[in-house]
Amino acid sequence: MKIYTALLLVLFAGTVFAQDNPFETNDEGKAYYSDVTTVSGASADVLFTRSVEWLNEHFTNPTGVLQLKDEENKTIEGKSRFRLNTLDKKGNQLTGGGFVAYQFRILCKDGRYKYEIDRIRWEKPSYYDVTQWLDKSQVGYDEAIYNFYIQQTIEHVEALIDSMNEYMQHGKEVKKDEW
Repeated sequence: MKIYTALLLVLFAGTVFAQDNPFETNDEGKAYYSDVTTVSGASADVLFTRSVEWLNEHFTNPTGVLQLKDEENKTIEGKSRFRLNTLDKKGNQLTGGGFVAYQFRILCKDGRYKYEIDRIRWEKPSYYDVTQWLDKSQVGYDEAIYNFYIQQTIEHVEALIDSMNEYMQHGKEVKKDEW
C-alpha cells in the first residue's frame, strides 16, 4: 500500500509541476517575487511601522532576520531561511532536505508598498537558485524529491506574502480591555 501511495505522490508531483517553471522569475530566470500593493489612506510612516511590526511578529528571530531598517527611506531588508523536508524511498517525509534561504525588501510610500523576494536558493557551497531543481540534466537529479522541494518552497513563499499583505493592510489588531 505504501508503494502505491509513493507512486501516486510522484505522479501527482510530476503532473502539478509539468509546466515550464512554477516560480515567478526575473529577467535572468532566477526565482523572484515582487508586487506593489495599494493601501488607501495609509501614510508611508504607517506602512513602514506596519512592516517592522510584521517582521517582529512573523519571524521567531526578528533581530537575526532584519538586515536594514531605513526610517528615512521607509525601507526594511531582511534575510531568512526555512528547512526542507525530503522523501525516503517509500515516499515518507523526513527532515534533512537542507535549507532554502532568501532575501526580502519592503519599500513604503504614501498609500502603497512594494515587496521584493529574491536570491531564493538552496543552501549549498556555491549559489544554487531554486529554479535549478527544474534542470533534469543535472547529475543526481531526482524528480520526486526536487518536485517536493519546489512545492515546499512555493508554499513557504506564498504564505510569507499572504502574511505580509494581510498585516500591511490592517496592521495589528488592538484588543479592547473590557472588564
